[in-house]
Amino acid sequence: MRHRLFVAAYPTMAWSQNAIGSIERPDLPPHRTPPPGSVHITLQFIGDVIPKDLDAVIESVHRSASGIGPFRLKPQRLITLPSRGDARLIAVQTDQPPGVLEIHRRLAARLSKSLRRSQADRFLPHLTVARFNGPAVGYRIDEPVELDPIPIDNIRLMESHFLQDRVEHHEIERVELSAD
Repeated sequence: MRHRLFVAAYPTMAWSQNAIGSIERPDLPPHRTPPPGSVHITLQFIGDVIPKDLDAVIESVHRSASGIGPFRLKPQRLITLPSRGDARLIAVQTDQPPGVLEIHRRLAARLSKSLRRSQADRFLPHLTVARFNGPAVGYRIDEPVELDPIPIDNIRLMESHFLQDRVEHHEIERVELSAD
């Protein structure tokens, strides 16, 4: 059995509820919102990992966070993604503090199956707050958003399980951030 893994950071439940509430508008195409506890910023998608490689992945996550202290993500914009073609989701885009960029760089170097080749593939810190039920043809959001900063004091190695009507995430390992 393979593990489908990613590394993420999670805001508080209250922050997630406020962010989900920020998308409400009369012209919003049919969509679904995630449970507030599952809103997260993906720092690195890893993909399928065989059980014998799990310990090495856990060690890589610990090493990637080593020496990086807690930081805050500042929400900047409410956007639709992808930026080209039909929109599939709505996300809160954040700033890119050095801590998040360094963790992402380390994780990508250690765990990415293929490094990104172009600037268009660059890391875009964001938290998904809605998914459209189908492609939202011609629908776009790109506007400032007023939400509190998100304190990040840990990162988590997560596993995805695809169920019939939803995806569940299970925490495998939590790594506290510390500048020591």
